[in-house]
Amino acid sequence: MKSLGFSNQDIAASLGCSRGTVSRSLTQAEEEGLTWEQAQSLSKEQVAERLFGKSRRDKNPEDSPYLQPDCAWIQRELRKSRVSLKALRAQYAEMALAAGKQAYGQTQFNKIYAEYCSTAEGPRRKACTPSEVLEVGWANEALSYSDPTTGDDVPCYLFVAVLPYSEYAYAEAMPGMQPQHWLLGHIHAYASFGGTTRVVVPDNWQVITGDKFQRSAYIKLAEQYETAVMPTRPRKPRDRGTADAEHLVQDIGAMLIAALRDREATSLGGINASLRELLDQYHHEPWPYGESRVSVFEAEERETLHPLPQAPNQ
Repeated sequence: MKSLGFSNQDIAASLGCSRGTVSRSLTQAEEEGLTWEQAQSLSKEQVAERLFGKSRRDKNPEDSPYLQPDCAWIQRELRKSRVSLKALRAQYAEMALAAGKQAYGQTQFNKIYAEYCSTAEGPRRKACTPSEVLEVGWANEALSYSDPTTGDDVPCYLFVAVLPYSEYAYAEAMPGMQPQHWLLGHIHAYASFGGTTRVVVPDNWQVITGDKFQRSAYIKLAEQYETAVMPTRPRKPRDRGTADAEHLVQDIGAMLIAALRDREATSLGGINASLRELLDQYHHEPWPYGESRVSVFEAEERETLHPLPQAPNQ
């Protein structure tokens, strides 16, 4: 963005960070001799290493007043049934007290683990185990229904959530793409699945981080459902042919939108009724990794989902 002439203030507003962060990053890039042309050929992790690797290596965690969370331990514990980030943060706080250190709060604890997950040391951005990841996003194309009174086409937008391990999905047509619709899609998806995952991966991360209200509300919702938000990273080799968040969400969204073109609807409820029918067919289709997506979900994934909060948002 800097190479295109945007100011530090404009860049900060777009990325949802402070101008100081932008200024420090640009200064570090200049000191390292890292140009935009060079950065384009590097991965996100390689750019971060060039800009901040030295300072990270030189900083001794033992000098910090805070006990650094053991992310590898967190990852191992989360693979166990009914273990949540909230419970692990409570254990971590006890460890910090015993070590004479301060403990990070829940938000920072979740953030540190999410950052770990986005590095080479962390797990891949696909569900290698049941209930590890929920991938979410808006479909690329809009939908519409015919107003029975005026005959006008009324636009609506498709929210998609999918569990990559079983490819079991939830989809809902929304009247808009405002923050409340984004959050409502998550709440309805969790209710449909009957539980939550350890991590949620949105493919619309730039949109979310560019809206401070939406970002704050999203983090609050994630904490309530005891999950960690983790943005997508550059494409990586895929296990079992499972795509990254954007690819899988968009594939399912495109499939549903194509099927809906042959159906007439006169209300948002009518579209959502068709979506439920189409998803039921999709879930019961023969699948290379099991009898069907629904059979894999029921046999291997449903029971490993973390329970819903006692008083979820409505």
